[in-house]
Amino acid sequence: MNLRNNTYPNDMKFLKVENCGTVNVEENAFSGLKQLAVINITNVANLDVAENGFRWKERFDPTVPVKGIIVNLKNVTIEELPAFAFSGNLDAVIMSDVLIRNMRTFAFTDVWKIGRIEMTGFEITIMEESVSLYSCHQQRSCLLPSLFLIQ
Repeated sequence: MNLRNNTYPNDMKFLKVENCGTVNVEENAFSGLKQLAVINITNVANLDVAENGFRWKERFDPTVPVKGIIVNLKNVTIEELPAFAFSGNLDAVIMSDVLIRNMRTFAFTDVWKIGRIEMTGFEITIMEESVSLYSCHQQRSCLLPSLFLIQ
């Protein structure tokens, strides 16, 4: 299954993917979905995430307290989590029972106003030296997550 830009209804609010062998999240897969609130991906043997795969910036306005999207990954294997995999206006990234074989530097970069990054029951086989789980674009003001939980 391929998750790609311009393949969903513009008014989509919720995306649920479950019980798949391989799912490819292509670059900017969710661009243009202004009403998107939640992405749930569950029971996927191989989740292939492109750079900027989970980038979402449709409702970003620094003067308006609007929530971003919530990304839930559960029981998923990711061979390589690239730089900029998660970026944009994300309210939360929640990973449960996730195996990441290789996490690249800046996997969680250029994230605006993220409220929570939660990782439970997860394993990272290789984490690049100087990997940054959270950093901000130099020209934007960013808030650190109010909750960063690793169990």
